[in-house]
Amino acid sequence: MSNTRSRAAYALVLAFLFFTVGALAADPLEPLVRQYLDESKARSKMTPSEENAFLRDWLDVLLPATIENPASPHFEHAMIHAMSIANALEDYALSTILTVEVRDRRPDDTAWQLRWENELAEMQLLQYHQTKDEEALEGALKSFSKVRKLTNDDLPNTLATPQDAVRYVANMYRYGQVLSGTLADHASSAALNHEVRVLLSDLQAESYAQLSGLAYDVETFATEEMKSYYALGDLANAELALEALTRVEILRWPVSHHFGRGARIAFPTGGEEYQAYVEKWIGSHRVDEGTPYLLVELALDYMRTGKEYEAYALFSDTWAKYRQSLIEQDLIKLANYPAGAAMGYSPTILDALIRLSLKFSALQAAEGYLVEFGTYFPDDPRYQLLTKLIEQHKTHESRELKVLTSETKPLSAITGTQTGSGQGGLVLSPDEAAADIEENGVRSSPRSMPTVAGAMVVLAGIVAAGVVWRVSKSRERSASHHT
Repeated sequence: MSNTRSRAAYALVLAFLFFTVGALAADPLEPLVRQYLDESKARSKMTPSEENAFLRDWLDVLLPATIENPASPHFEHAMIHAMSIANALEDYALSTILTVEVRDRRPDDTAWQLRWENELAEMQLLQYHQTKDEEALEGALKSFSKVRKLTNDDLPNTLATPQDAVRYVANMYRYGQVLSGTLADHASSAALNHEVRVLLSDLQAESYAQLSGLAYDVETFATEEMKSYYALGDLANAELALEALTRVEILRWPVSHHFGRGARIAFPTGGEEYQAYVEKWIGSHRVDEGTPYLLVELALDYMRTGKEYEAYALFSDTWAKYRQSLIEQDLIKLANYPAGAAMGYSPTILDALIRLSLKFSALQAAEGYLVEFGTYFPDDPRYQLLTKLIEQHKTHESRELKVLTSETKPLSAITGTQTGSGQGGLVLSPDEAAADIEENGVRSSPRSMPTVAGAMVVLAGIVAAGVVWRVSKSRERSASHHT
C-alpha cells in the first residue's frame, strides 16, 4: 500500500517537473531578451539615426511580449530592458509607467521599493523638464520624499553599499535643486542639504570616495545649504555652513570663492551693506587662493557705487600683493582657451587702474599699467581701446598745457622741476614708469603726476587707505587669534 502511494507521489513529482521545464522552455521572454542583448552589441557602430530606429523596433517587439507574459520568471528582466530603451529614446512618460509596474511587483521588499522609487523620482523629474507637466513634478516630489523617508527609517542598511549611497545622494541633490530652484522653497532646501551634509560625514570611506569623485560631497551640500540660507537672509546659518568647509582637507574651490557667491545672493545689487559685509568677512578669515578675487569684486563694487578713491586704493593694493599669481592664472586660461583672458581678473584690474589713473590725471601711472597690459594680454580687445584712451588724454592734456604756457610762465619755472629722467622729474617715460611700477608699485606722489593731480590722488589715498587699513588690521587680529 505504502509502495503504491510512493510510486504515485513520485509520478506526480515527475509530472510537475516535466510541466515546469516545458513551461520554462515555452517562455518567450527569455530568448527574446537574449536576442536583444546580442544584437545590442552592435549599437556602438550605429549612427544616431540607425540606433534610434533599432531601439524603436525592439521596443515595439519587447514591450508587448512582456505585457502578455506577466507570470514569466523573466518578466522583471524584460520590463527593465524595455524601460531602458524608453529612457534612451527620451520617452520619459513611458519610462515612468514602466518603472511603477516594476516597483509594484514587490511591495513588501524595502530594498526593491527604494531602488525603483529612486528611479521613478528621476524619470518624473526628466519628464517635467521635458514637458513642464506639473503632475510629473508633483510625482517627482512625492517620490523624492518617499526615498528620503525610506532611507532615514533604516540607516545604515539602506546605504550599505557605495552604489546605494551614490544613488541616494545624487537624487537628494536633484531634490534640493528642485526645492531651491523650481519651487524657491529655500527653507526646505537648506534643511535637506544640511541633513545630507551631516550624513556624508558619517559614511564609510569607500562610499564617500565614490561620491567625492562625482562631486556629491560635503563641499557640494555645504555650499548648497549656504546658498539657501543666504537666499533666506539668514547670514548666521549661512556662515555656519561655510565653517563646515574649513574642516574639509581638499576643496575644489577655496572657501572665499564660495563666500563670494553667497554674498552676491544675500546682496544681489551690491552697495553699502554688501561692501561692509565683505570687508568684515575678509578681515576675520585667513587668506586663501580666492581672496584676491574677492578683493577685486569688492573694488568693482566700489566703482559701481561711485567710490572711486576706495576702488583705486584697493585695486592698487591687490595688484601689488597678488600680481604674479593673478597673471599666472590668467595666462593658463589664455593657453587653454583663447578667449579666457577676457574673463580673467588681471586685465580687469589693469583696465580699472588705467581708467582711474586717467580720471585722477595720473597719466604716467596709466601708461605704466598699459605697458603691463600689452605685455601679457596684447590680444585682449580692451588693450587697443585703452591705448586710444590714453592717446586722447595726452592730446587733451597737451592742449591744456599749451594754453597754460601761452598765458603764464613755463611750468618748470613755477615748480622748479623738469620733464624727463632724473630726480624731481615731473613726467616719466613709459619705460621708466613701467620700471617704477614694477619696483615700487603705484605711488600717489607728485613725482609721477602733475602737482594738482598729485594732491587729488594723495587725498584719494588718505580716504581710501581706510579700506585697506580696516581689512589688514582685522586680518592681523584674526591671525593672532588663530595663533
